Amino acid sequence: MKHILRRTLAVSISFAVGMMVVPAVYGDDISFNEDTMKDETVYISTDADGTTKSITVNDELKNLHGLNSIADISDLSNIVNVKGDESFKQDGNHLTWNSDDENIVYQGTSNKELPVGYHVRYFLDGKEIKESDLAEKSGHVQVEFDFENKTKDKFIPFLMLAGMYIKADKINGLTINHGKTLSDGDKQAVIAYGLPGIKQALKLQEDDISLPESAKVQFDVENYKESQIAVIATNEVFAKELPASMDNLTGLHDKLNSLRDATSQLVDGGHQLKDGLDQLNDKTPELASGITQLVDGSQQLADGQTQLQDGLVKISDGTHALLNGAQQLQDVMNIAYTSTASQLEPGSRQLSDGLNQMNTQLASNLPMMLRSVQQLNQGVAQTTNAINQLANGLSANHDHIQEMNQGIQTIATTMQAMDTQAQTLKQLSTGLRQIASTMSTGTISAIGDATGTATVSGTIDVTAMNQMEINELQNVLGTLNSSSAEYASIQNVITSLQGKTSESVSLTDTVTMHHANVTIAQTATPSAQLAELVNNLDALADGMSQEASALNTALNNNGAQSIAPAFNAFSLQMDTTVQSLTALNTQINPALTNGMNQLSQGLNDFAQQSGNGLNRLSAGAMQLHAGIEQQLLPGLSQLSDGSVQLNSGLNILGNNTVQVVNGSTHLADGTMTLYGGLSALQQKIPTLTDGIAKLNNGSVSLSNGLDAYQQEAIEPLISKLEDDLIPIIEKAKDLMKDAQSYNNFSGIHPDMKGTVKFVFIKNSDN
Repeated sequence: MKHILRRTLAVSISFAVGMMVVPAVYGDDISFNEDTMKDETVYISTDADGTTKSITVNDELKNLHGLNSIADISDLSNIVNVKGDESFKQDGNHLTWNSDDENIVYQGTSNKELPVGYHVRYFLDGKEIKESDLAEKSGHVQVEFDFENKTKDKFIPFLMLAGMYIKADKINGLTINHGKTLSDGDKQAVIAYGLPGIKQALKLQEDDISLPESAKVQFDVENYKESQIAVIATNEVFAKELPASMDNLTGLHDKLNSLRDATSQLVDGGHQLKDGLDQLNDKTPELASGITQLVDGSQQLADGQTQLQDGLVKISDGTHALLNGAQQLQDVMNIAYTSTASQLEPGSRQLSDGLNQMNTQLASNLPMMLRSVQQLNQGVAQTTNAINQLANGLSANHDHIQEMNQGIQTIATTMQAMDTQAQTLKQLSTGLRQIASTMSTGTISAIGDATGTATVSGTIDVTAMNQMEINELQNVLGTLNSSSAEYASIQNVITSLQGKTSESVSLTDTVTMHHANVTIAQTATPSAQLAELVNNLDALADGMSQEASALNTALNNNGAQSIAPAFNAFSLQMDTTVQSLTALNTQINPALTNGMNQLSQGLNDFAQQSGNGLNRLSAGAMQLHAGIEQQLLPGLSQLSDGSVQLNSGLNILGNNTVQVVNGSTHLADGTMTLYGGLSALQQKIPTLTDGIAKLNNGSVSLSNGLDAYQQEAIEPLISKLEDDLIPIIEKAKDLMKDAQSYNNFSGIHPDMKGTVKFVFIKNSDN
């Protein structure tokens, strides 16, 4: 504690002493509003021991703002202007100088008591001696300076500096206890300092701090000569320089609290360090196990890194392939957009227009189709009537043929009837041809919901009839003479009939109505079947006409009796024909009627359904066109743009992939380095464990030491500083304020700022 106090104040005062070696400089550091400043130096002439003989005061009035006159206060006597010829007027202690913009320097004398003083004592070889008696002596000399502060009502601190220039033939071992020695060749000097009265003013103990009030100079001399001594006393160090130094101590209390807090934190940190090292020491086995796992994991990481590098190479290759595909995609999207814009969009427009046109044509053609169906119904009715007439006619022929057995005339009549029936067949053929023509020219399409099949079949087997006639004629031929004319005629008839045995007129037709959405196929349609029926009926009619003609010829040549058996056989054939026509009429009439009804209904349904379907198709086509124009084309454009961006992104990806592959190589190298380092660390685990144990023991000692440091050092020190130093600092601040208030010796105007110093000079005459 003593050392801290001593060191603190000693540093501050030493700084001030250093500042006082040179004269005070005034400038911008003085901040006051007065127009003049008074710089006063009090010169005291003393004898050898420091006793005052006379006082001369030198005052300089600094005309800071070029005033023509300066007001001053002074209690000096014998005032005289020592620098210029400016005059002044005096009224008691009040002086008015005619400055004429100049500084005023004047002197005067005083007999007032000085605030400070000093005394000097001389010793030769340990005995006190007057300086005058010391002349030309040799030996060990000791000079003691005693400094004195004489202020009474208010203590004003002064720093006193004594300079001594020693003259002798030879000087050795020059020392000083409170000051500094100076040497310049054979010239020796000392500077001593003192702070008289300050220790008492601060109420310090003798050993608290070194604030000297005296100084001792010692040296060995040969032929001592008279010394020159000058002493300077000033309070500026306390009024100006020292306050700046003391300001650094203003926050000492806060700094002490910070020191206390920091010490507490340090102690807490020591405890936490101890606790942490305890845990670390306990977890050392787990640490060793973890490092082992880390080594194993680093090995796996190295293996995985190799696989990663291989995978990245594949990714790089795949990226290049993907880039090529993206370029192809971009080309395809450009083609798709161009094709869609140039073909699909116009095609969808044409489809929509075509469906609208189809809908219009269907609406105009349906009435004609319905009229054609009505005509077809009429033709079917005519065909049915013709078949009935043919059947009735054949039945009548059958009766005539039966009568042919009774006589030639009846046969002739029958032949005529057969010819008539042949003409009837011709008429039937003509009617059926008209029906077939009607069915082929009518427009029939898209019959819906028509099911079932109507089949009309009928057969007129001319071959069988011819064979029967041949057989009968051959029987007749057997009764005739082969050389007779009748025989030749019958033989010709037989030959003619044999040529017709290969003819077979067959009427087989199938009318089939299937459900259809668009068109009734014209193949195997009723019109085609009727056309075939017409052809068959024509053949039958021709055959009957030829048979009738042949039989008539034979009859004329040979007589009715020779061909009667043939007509009997023909009669049987006619029965078969009548039965076939009857069956044909029975089968075809309801089937055709039903089919035509279904055809009519199908056309009506087709009209309704096709109209709805075409409307939907037309609406769909319009939507298709709108979708192509508004969605597909913009979508393809966006896809094309996206493919460009994809291509660009893949280029970047490809470049980055190369960098990643390179980085992966570095990572692989780093992984192997990591593995090597961890393996080395694993080998150092025993050393680490031992070190942690030692560190743990050291943390215990550190924690205990910090506790002792806080309790035995820091807290007592802080308490001592708070109890002793801080009050001293506060008293020192008060002294500095008093020092600032003492700024003159002989008097000063209230509006002036002033400084004062005292210079003691030993008079060499004594």
